[in-house]
Amino acid sequence: EMIYTPEAPLRDAPSSDPIALDANPVPTKLDLANAVEIDMPMEGGAMGRMLTARVGDQSMSLRELVREHGFAWALAGHAGMPKKPMFTVKRGQTVRVAMRNRSAWPHAMHLHGHHFREVGDNPSETWWRDTILMFREQEKTVAFVADNPGKWMLHCHMLEHHEGGMGTWFEVEA
Repeated sequence: EMIYTPEAPLRDAPSSDPIALDANPVPTKLDLANAVEIDMPMEGGAMGRMLTARVGDQSMSLRELVREHGFAWALAGHAGMPKKPMFTVKRGQTVRVAMRNRSAWPHAMHLHGHHFREVGDNPSETWWRDTILMFREQEKTVAFVADNPGKWMLHCHMLEHHEGGMGTWFEVEA
C-alpha cells in the first residue's frame, strides 16, 4: 500500500460520475480570409539544401555558420534567435504559418503562448495543439489567433535543433 499523505482519502473508490471540466479558453474562431500569412521554410542539417542563412544582418555559408556559431539549422533563412521578431501582429489577428520542412530530418515545431490548428486542403489533424511534428519534405499550414500579448518563441522542440539555430520569435501587440 502506498501512502502519499497522512490525510484520509476523499473517497474510498473512484467516482462513478464523470467530472465535467470548464471549457478551455482557446479562441476557436479563425479568420482565415484575413489572416496574416507567414512563410516558414525549415532548412539545414546533414543532407539539407541550405547553402546560406543569416545571423543578424550577415549572410553566411553553411560552413561559416557551423564554424563560427555552431548553427546548422535555419527558419525562414535565419539561423539562431534573431534580434527582430519574425513577425509582429496586433492582438486578435489570425496568423497562418506555412511550414515547409526542406530538410532530411523531422522537426517538432513548438509555439509558445498560443494554440494552433492545422488548416489547408487536407489537414491530417484538426485538434488544437502547441507542437506539430514535421517529417522530411513535409508541408503543413497551421493557424492561430494571436490573443496573448507579448514576445513568444516558435522553435524546434528537438532541442539540439533549437540550439543549432532553429528558433525564432514573434510579437503580439496589445
